[in-house]
Amino acid sequence: MLIPMWSFLAISFHSINHLDLIPGLSYQFGMLVIITFLHGPIICYAINEPLKIEVDDAGNRNWNLKPAYKIYNNPRMLHSLQDKDKSKWSQSRTSFFVYRILKVAALFALKTGANLAMPILFAKCTLQSFSPAQEPIIRRIIEGSVSSHELQIRIFLSVIWIFDSIFQLEITHAIMAVSFVNIFQLDEPEEWPLLFGNPADAYSITRFWGRFWHRLMSPAAVVWGRVISEYIFANLPSQVRKLFVAFFVFSVSGFSHALIGWEMGDVALDRDVYFFWGCFLAVACEVLLLSPLIEMAQSSICSQFRVKFVNVQSFSKVVGYIWVLGFFVWLTPRLMYPKIHHSLLTTVR
Repeated sequence: MLIPMWSFLAISFHSINHLDLIPGLSYQFGMLVIITFLHGPIICYAINEPLKIEVDDAGNRNWNLKPAYKIYNNPRMLHSLQDKDKSKWSQSRTSFFVYRILKVAALFALKTGANLAMPILFAKCTLQSFSPAQEPIIRRIIEGSVSSHELQIRIFLSVIWIFDSIFQLEITHAIMAVSFVNIFQLDEPEEWPLLFGNPADAYSITRFWGRFWHRLMSPAAVVWGRVISEYIFANLPSQVRKLFVAFFVFSVSGFSHALIGWEMGDVALDRDVYFFWGCFLAVACEVLLLSPLIEMAQSSICSQFRVKFVNVQSFSKVVGYIWVLGFFVWLTPRLMYPKIHHSLLTTVR
């Protein structure tokens, strides 16, 4: 069953360019194909959930396909409603529908505002603004060669890629959720939880990817990473295996974006991989180095200066938000500048 599934997925992936009529749909569909490719073996060999096949008195089998549909369409590996306290998670279909519609309206309003700001912000930009020489930032800040306008561009690009991803995924998620909960009524509202976490939790790179960002690909990638690590690093400490799994997840994300970009004719595909590797290095540094140092510093400040831990923790979060923004201001242009530069160069020619 796995070979035919992968074959159909390969054919589907090769056809994603036909979805270009709706902005972002081809990219989303390509990512869905890759997620399903990773999730397929887990469905076939790792998930042991009964399909509830009933046999009547005459010996005829009643194939209940609804459980199969729910297993196949659960790449986030969410727990079933049977595992939850239904009274705690109860939500009416009407409130579910209204909330999704209001969220879509708010996202469209923010998207409209961003689109209005872009011409004003980019009016002074030239081809040179996105050249390879403009990608580094730390050394150029020290030299004093970074203008305020360039810094605004970098901050905008570092935020807009996050918002564009949220916008596209949330719109699609809302359409699918309303379709299956309110129109077809195949699912309960509780089976369509929020796609993204609370932005306030993203005060470190680790928490940005682990708490705030969507978990569409990572659950399947984590399973693959753990299986591979058990074969390759079985005799090594668990910390090494955990680092490998994290590296594997970020690598899968990077190569997936690069593969979709290759199919769609994008350029600088290596930058997609380097971007996610850069995020992995930041996460590794936070976990192995920064987190212990921050805990020691917080304890020392509280004991020596008699400052309440809550106040120190709040200050640490503010510093964390600045760190996350600064990191993406440093890294994101290295991903996007080559693509923007090529697009502008093609337009000029």
